[in-house]
Amino acid sequence: MGVAMSPHKRLLLLLLLMAPLGGCIAAVAVGAAAVYGGTKYDSNEMSQEYRANLDETWHATVAELGEMGYPVQQGTKPGPNEGKVEISDVVVRVEKLADERTQVRVRFGTFDTEDHRRKGRLLLQGIANRIP
Repeated sequence: MGVAMSPHKRLLLLLLLMAPLGGCIAAVAVGAAAVYGGTKYDSNEMSQEYRANLDETWHATVAELGEMGYPVQQGTKPGPNEGKVEISDVVVRVEKLADERTQVRVRFGTFDTEDHRRKGRLLLQGIANRIP
């Protein structure tokens, strides 16, 4: 029976074990660590489509972010086809797909964690609740 270890701890242990082995192997390990971080960042995005126009979805998104405690500057407006909000560790994009269809993509934090997924689900559900 083995000891359960997070991927981050396994990676750190691998790097520590490889440190005495020299340059080439250590460089490969560092490269692998960088790829791992990039992959987790890319997978840390949630999205949902809505049957609403861009303005309706934008206003619902801004209102829900405010409700969650993220201060969005008053009067912030989207462009003709999309809008973007960046606050602290949150990035939200609202994109027009068709006249009455939009997509919201949200990323909380840098890495894919249960807390970030929970916040993403809450935001997307809150937006859905605000759209008429």
